[in-house]
Amino acid sequence: PLRYLLIAAAGMATGLVGLLLAMRLFGMKLAALLPSALQRIYRGVHLGTLGSIELRQLPLLTSLSVIGWGLEAGRLYFVVEALDLTLGLPMIMIVALGHALLSTVPTPGGIGAVETGMTGLLVLSMPKSDAASVAVLDRSITLLSVIVFGGAIFLLNGIVKGRQARKRPTV
Repeated sequence: PLRYLLIAAAGMATGLVGLLLAMRLFGMKLAALLPSALQRIYRGVHLGTLGSIELRQLPLLTSLSVIGWGLEAGRLYFVVEALDLTLGLPMIMIVALGHALLSTVPTPGGIGAVETGMTGLLVLSMPKSDAASVAVLDRSITLLSVIVFGGAIFLLNGIVKGRQARKRPTV
């Protein structure tokens, strides 16, 4: 099953890169090939994906993305190690990807969907109880870190803005 997941992920990534390259090379000419109902949608997607990024920023954005994915996978690796379990690197990457995708489910923080999906993926490589433990611990870390660090940054931002407002001269 893991081999099929890797093949599917590689296929989706290749297809997406191919689509973006075609959009970049042919631009709005591709819209003319589509039915009129889809042309407006294509134009919106084209402007939203390629019109929003300057291509000279692509190396920086790619580097930051790779670092972000590495940190996500690293966190999961350390959670697995902390529980004295083993999980191969390909599976760690797949579960990290699943975590990222499932966190977009329209619930607060993806709560419910992410844990279930992570556990389902982890069950492919470990017993159910271990998979549930990894999923719950990993999600606890991700959610609590956002709350703690995000709350601290929010508080500091409010303090800085308050001080700046007091320093402005009144008219």
